[in-house]
Amino acid sequence: MSATLENNFPQIGNIQNLLSTFLAKTSYSQLVVLCDENTHQYCLPLIKNILPENTLIAKIPAGEVSKNIETCQLVWEQMLQKNCDRNACVLNLGGGVVGDLGGFVAAVYKRGIDFVQIPTSLLAQVDASVGGKTGIDFQGAKNILGSFAQPQKVLIDVAFLQTLPLRHLYNAWFEMLKHALIADAAYWQELTNQRPEDIADWTSLIEQSIAIKYEVVRLDPLEKSWRKILNFGHTVGHAVESWALQQQMDILHGEAVGIGMIAELYLSHKLLHFSEEKMWTCAKQIKKYLPKIILQPQSFTEILHWSMYDKKNAQGEIMAALITDIGKAQPQCVVCAVDFEAALVFYNKVIQYE
Repeated sequence: MSATLENNFPQIGNIQNLLSTFLAKTSYSQLVVLCDENTHQYCLPLIKNILPENTLIAKIPAGEVSKNIETCQLVWEQMLQKNCDRNACVLNLGGGVVGDLGGFVAAVYKRGIDFVQIPTSLLAQVDASVGGKTGIDFQGAKNILGSFAQPQKVLIDVAFLQTLPLRHLYNAWFEMLKHALIADAAYWQELTNQRPEDIADWTSLIEQSIAIKYEVVRLDPLEKSWRKILNFGHTVGHAVESWALQQQMDILHGEAVGIGMIAELYLSHKLLHFSEEKMWTCAKQIKKYLPKIILQPQSFTEILHWSMYDKKNAQGEIMAALITDIGKAQPQCVVCAVDFEAALVFYNKVIQYE
């Protein structure tokens, strides 16, 4: 069945109830559950008793290192061996890597089969599972292969978050701060008045972040213009992430976006006259949740190099989404190499600031 964004707002509740209700209304020939090593251990048991006996469980290694064409091939091979037809459905049980890769696997298998996002990380629940972007990394470049494909459903259960370490809550917090910075000053105030480690019930915050992203995507589903505001922090962030993968550094996606947002606050000040006072205030808020990663000057050129492969670029120029004020964004701004490296210098100043 074809899926569209309209009337398909993510559902939040008990995963067994949500998934049982969905499956009762369908007649799929085969279910494929894609999970990683962690979600296979901690999350699959929560839904296993409601899955048909012939369900294919496809397990992949955890982490960004698995987000490549080789992993896709392993999943496709298993699907072919299981003789999955065009009426099969993939259930992506995991964080952003599983959701992105699983969506891509489904989108191109036999020219496209249904898939459902069951995000188990906070980052995936507030951001990655919403919007219909699927994709994988290729030759170090982030998300350079992919397609737009809407899931049949996005089913969210906050109970999955009980298994997450604090670092992974922080990892999502950066994307939530991003949602606030680009679209909702009141949400920014709400987030910065609390700490992730003190939050007992994430439901309301998840709903607010989803609502922001959902509305942006609704206005521009194929990212022709306005949707690009969601890339705030990602031009520098994706370049840092690609560089870190090459260096075999342990930097999570959200952490790279946090680095990127600090750098792009500087670019917002330099190019769009975003207040210098607000630039520092926002940067210090983001810094609170980042590991102290200081970028050496020799790495600036390497990170700049990776930025040249960003899929948002146009006509050979680096493009970034920046902000004019808290809650107000501009989707496409040209960034020169000198300003890009100056933004990394600013990031270092913020990280070392006491």
